[in-house]
Amino acid sequence: MRLVRMPEARTDKTKPGGGGGGEYFQNLNNFISQDLKLDKEDLSGGGARPVTPERRASWRRVGGAWPWPTWAGLGPRGLAFGLGPAHRVYPVTVRFSAGSRFLSAVARSLSAMAPFSSASVLLFLTLGVAVLAEPVHFLDCGSTAGQVKEVAVFPCSVQPCRLQKGVSYVVNVTFVSNVWSQNTTASVHGIILGVPVPFPIPQPDGCKSGINCPIEKGKTYNYLNKLPVKSEYPNIKLVVQWELLDDKSNIVFCWKIPIEIV
Repeated sequence: MRLVRMPEARTDKTKPGGGGGGEYFQNLNNFISQDLKLDKEDLSGGGARPVTPERRASWRRVGGAWPWPTWAGLGPRGLAFGLGPAHRVYPVTVRFSAGSRFLSAVARSLSAMAPFSSASVLLFLTLGVAVLAEPVHFLDCGSTAGQVKEVAVFPCSVQPCRLQKGVSYVVNVTFVSNVWSQNTTASVHGIILGVPVPFPIPQPDGCKSGINCPIEKGKTYNYLNKLPVKSEYPNIKLVVQWELLDDKSNIVFCWKIPIEIV
């Protein structure tokens, strides 16, 4: 399956329930139902509608490269994506009953994506995966400049995570920073028989991985990245060690999880 960018919407914002917004909503509906192959009963949506400040606070802005920003959050019936200006949203909701098929479809497509391109659809689909990913048990390995609150990997239903060759996995880390830093840099290693081996990731810049830099002391952040498992990797059990360093090489977070490449 191939993810494609939706056609650009008209920028006519004078018709809240139609015009550019109506076309944009229809494009998103078609994108999910046709390209992700979800049944119509798995989707719900509507035209533009007001969003209360309380509801807006629970949504996260995940892009703005198209005529309107994209938003993602949890709607009444499940995972919701929105497109619209600041005071309105054009929602499409994927019910939790369809979540597994939806997320599986996204996961199969992640390996074909350009790493964290500016296309908003890639951003909000990846965020959607992170929202529903199950937290994993991890070992802190020296987070001196921060505190890890949660590590989530998708797909990983049972630990140790069994990672298939040729697939990219989504990693979402919730952490609190204990420092102010202008930049952050990620470093990933696979530990085999006690020896750390560099594990390449597509985006080592933490400031381009869901974090708004500079990071500030006492604030909570969500770090989001991909872990690609190359087809040429051997079948092996190992430990993944993931670090995020500040601009003085202090360890903002460091965590380990066991995995098995199959």
